[in-house]
Amino acid sequence: MVKTQRQASILKSVVPNEIQQLSVENSPLRKYVPYASNWEGLKTAAHNRRFSQYQRNILKHVLLEQYKGIKLSAKLKENIEALSDEKTFTVTTGHQVCFLGGPLYFVIKLASVIKLAQQLQDQMPDYKIIPVFWMATEDHDFEEANHVYLKNQKFSYSSDRAGAVGRINSKYTQEAFDALKSVHPELEMSSFFLELEKAYLQSNSIAEATRKMANAWFGNQGLVCIDADHAEFKKSFARILERELNENFSISKLEEANEALAKLGMAPQIHGREINLFYLDDAERVRIERSGDKYKVGQRELSLEALMSEPQKLSPNVVLRPLYQEYILPNLAYVGGPAELKYWLQLTNIFKAVDVDYPVLVHRDNFIFLREESYQFLVENGLEIDVLWKNLEEIEKFWVEKRIKKDEEWLRWKNDFGMRFEDLSKRESLGRKSKAYIPAANRKFEKIIEQLEKRIYRDHKLELASELRKWQEIKEEAFPLGSFQERLISVLDIIGLMGAEPFENFVANCDPFDQKLKVLIWTSSKTSVG
Repeated sequence: MVKTQRQASILKSVVPNEIQQLSVENSPLRKYVPYASNWEGLKTAAHNRRFSQYQRNILKHVLLEQYKGIKLSAKLKENIEALSDEKTFTVTTGHQVCFLGGPLYFVIKLASVIKLAQQLQDQMPDYKIIPVFWMATEDHDFEEANHVYLKNQKFSYSSDRAGAVGRINSKYTQEAFDALKSVHPELEMSSFFLELEKAYLQSNSIAEATRKMANAWFGNQGLVCIDADHAEFKKSFARILERELNENFSISKLEEANEALAKLGMAPQIHGREINLFYLDDAERVRIERSGDKYKVGQRELSLEALMSEPQKLSPNVVLRPLYQEYILPNLAYVGGPAELKYWLQLTNIFKAVDVDYPVLVHRDNFIFLREESYQFLVENGLEIDVLWKNLEEIEKFWVEKRIKKDEEWLRWKNDFGMRFEDLSKRESLGRKSKAYIPAANRKFEKIIEQLEKRIYRDHKLELASELRKWQEIKEEAFPLGSFQERLISVLDIIGLMGAEPFENFVANCDPFDQKLKVLIWTSSKTSVG
């Protein structure tokens, strides 16, 4: 089981200063976005948010279609129905449709957006606030989405299909499930794992399997999963798609923002193209490039009329995807990690160009799991969690030097000797030649001391070998395979630690506006989670 500790000192290591500035009214970056990243910003966004009944009807209709055949919790059904109401708004997070969720921060993002919705509901009782998971089903970076790690070992599936990952038949994942069970036969006894396998192997696509998985984990808390790869959504977005094809408006607005942000010291996270759209069908997702008065799509050339006759085949890339999201959702906030929020900052002028409301940007929660003995080792030695962000060589040097500094007798002897040389140079009884020799003697002494200190360092290092091994274990615990823990380990690694209601406990531990690292401590006996 786990219990929670919060470590303020880790703040700068996890949340970049630029993102922290978004909640500070007078900061340079705060002036660049319409709303502050705080409760007042969210309340103002709700007051200003425009979303037509026509758009609400499309959203509700498509969601009911996408959830057909999936058992809905009472909370989820209520949330989908409520989207028809003009006082209903969403808060959203997005992620690739990674196999079994991929790295743990996928689960953390979903838990964060649910907690934000709960908190905002309390802050604004006159509105209905719904958490949404935007499934990045149109993403075509298969190598980033086709695997999961368990106990630091990678398990992946292959596919002979190209194009959008969400459209890939989920039965391709059979090889990954077989490999997982072969290496970890105990999974055959896990109802949690077997339900995941069933969700994938009894679905027709990765998108469908991901919806089933997220619904099983968070559906009872009202999380709505949306797949924007749908003809009705694309049709409603057609005027902006056509403007991009006609005017290439997004690239100029992106470059304007990049120049402004560069003056504030921010390098761009994303780069655009002349046309920030892909052509999408069941076989491919390829760039659309201008070719005279037509458009090159792979080996074909199509007219504007031909492209706009099938808007469902137009797929926004990273530059236009956030705009598409805000266009089809009555959204107040986007919850994301630091790289995501930084690239959202590049898009403000694009939103203004087409008069679409821009959301409040909220940094997701950050978690780290430590064994109780690891955490106690840090506490007993008066150390903060942020020491783990040092590399092993730095930790070793820090730890040995800390021990040396405790050797007060050695330090006193070393300082006394230095002072004696200084006193000696002031002695009137010494001759001129003797005094001239003192600086050279002092330098020889300093070299001897330096050699002695190296010997002392090696001796302490040998004496501290077991503690240094402990350091290495804790470091590898926090940074498995050199990656920050939540960016590598998966829900399979920690699900048993979170109790009988693991996903409810994830949400309970979240607080998106408290940007401190949440340290979850593994304990051998049952403890409360708070």
